[in-house]
Amino acid sequence: MSKYSFDNFYLNKNNREAFLAARSVVDHLGKTANPLYIYGDTQTGKTHILHAIEQYLQKSYSDLRVVRIRTKDFVDDLIFAIRSSARQEFREKYRTADVLLVDDIHYLAGKDVSTEEFISVFNAVFETGGQIVVTGHDSIPGLRKIGVSEMLVSRLEWGRAVEIPSDMLYLNAACKNRDIQILYVHGYLGTGYGHSWSLLCDELDLSKIPYHLDAPDFPLTNTDKMKEKLNKLISRNHYDVIVASSLGAFYAMQIPDIPKIMINVALPDNLMRIKALCTEQNQKLTPDFLESIDNVKSEFFSKTFDADLRKQTFLIYGTEDKTAANEDILSKYYDDQSKVYHIEMGHKLDKNGARKVVELITELASTNNS
Repeated sequence: MSKYSFDNFYLNKNNREAFLAARSVVDHLGKTANPLYIYGDTQTGKTHILHAIEQYLQKSYSDLRVVRIRTKDFVDDLIFAIRSSARQEFREKYRTADVLLVDDIHYLAGKDVSTEEFISVFNAVFETGGQIVVTGHDSIPGLRKIGVSEMLVSRLEWGRAVEIPSDMLYLNAACKNRDIQILYVHGYLGTGYGHSWSLLCDELDLSKIPYHLDAPDFPLTNTDKMKEKLNKLISRNHYDVIVASSLGAFYAMQIPDIPKIMINVALPDNLMRIKALCTEQNQKLTPDFLESIDNVKSEFFSKTFDADLRKQTFLIYGTEDKTAANEDILSKYYDDQSKVYHIEMGHKLDKNGARKVVELITELASTNNS
């Protein structure tokens, strides 16, 4: 069974409507929703749905001609056809489809010649009773705003538009298809491969979740190098979830679009209290460093950031902790108590805390078929 089948789709309350619409389409081709337009941010499962439709139809109807294409590839095919005087072959390829599956329709914004050709393909398939399914990043009004042709947008309005919400905590590809990719941003001034990392690995192993856990040695007290290293990691890897603790959580807060579990967040306000403990490691919290992160606090705790934070982030802190827990400070910025968990531990992650972290990862990664 392919990893992009209907049976292997990560189903939850956020994507259920799109999933059911796709299943209805394959059971009633050209009759229930034609065209079907599915939209939402990247990594929400839109392309998976197109693959699943294609595989289901090819398995169920051997004589059905199914064409699945990315919009960018459609444009490239058209350019090649024009340059090689193969326009007729191009039209035969697309206009004779029984089912046309098109990914990333927003790519046609501002491309008049390609849009005109695509509308001709759309009309040919639609008029012969063929089924059309299209995906994109934007809602139908959003397509208009970015410059997609009104003639094309109006055709999408003939059928049904379904959104897969972009703010869901959705580890779509992690479930069944591959290991969950976890980035652990440690909160201490030593290496990430310490006690907390070992606890998380132990609990993940016990949970029997397939996972890959990165815990690099970050330059926590050098703000520029820290942000540079995090940005490189994020750009090179697809992390499904970020787990961060103490001082590391302050940096993790600034990373958009990835669900986060943060433990005993060390906000700038109380780092002076940590500094006052005068341990050897805390001497690295120099006045210049404390001032630098205090200066950027207002940017990252603006109303806009606060709204994004509530959508993406679980908070865990120890009820016994008096330094890194920050309950009084954090309450100024974060009012969504449904994602805040008090654990019987101090300011360092312990087995209780690790168990709760893994429970949340499990919750995010488990398939809900009820």
